[in-house]
Amino acid sequence: MSVDELKRVLEPPEEPNEAPRPEDWSAVEERLGTPLPGDYKTFIEAYGTGRIDNFLWVYNPFAANENLNLLKEVQEVGEIYAELGRGGHETPPPFFPSPGGLLPLGATDNGDFLFWKVSGPPDTWTIVVNESRAPEYEEFDGGLSAFLVAILNGGFTSKIFPDDFPSEAPGFKPAGRAVG
Repeated sequence: MSVDELKRVLEPPEEPNEAPRPEDWSAVEERLGTPLPGDYKTFIEAYGTGRIDNFLWVYNPFAANENLNLLKEVQEVGEIYAELGRGGHETPPPFFPSPGGLLPLGATDNGDFLFWKVSGPPDTWTIVVNESRAPEYEEFDGGLSAFLVAILNGGFTSKIFPDDFPSEAPGFKPAGRAVG
């Protein structure tokens, strides 16, 4: 599934904010220690930083807002996972860079997390949704573009997301711009 197919379901902004140049990705991937999926990079280049249907955020490594910055969130969520592993909580799945570990990808306004399950080449990583403050996980067998198309057109229904998501006319609102 390509970002072009996603654009038919979710119109990108005319001028994406915080969108990188293609050559900017090498520093991000070096810092993470892994290449990233091609559809994710194309998504960030086409959409920039923003909210999908007033609910879902995809982290952008070029975002000025630390709460939306992929590199910052990998660190923050990694610390949360380390704490969960030490506490009396149910042991979460492994975290990146462990084999098959979860790499943060985004979040919802309800505090749910989206992850990549890092196993195999980046373009084969699947999407995992984790319910906020709960040990519930759902796995979607596909990448970011396929997940977003499926969730927005009703091809995949998450038990974790609220019943009113997605709306009948999902949109993308760039971060830091007036909602209208």
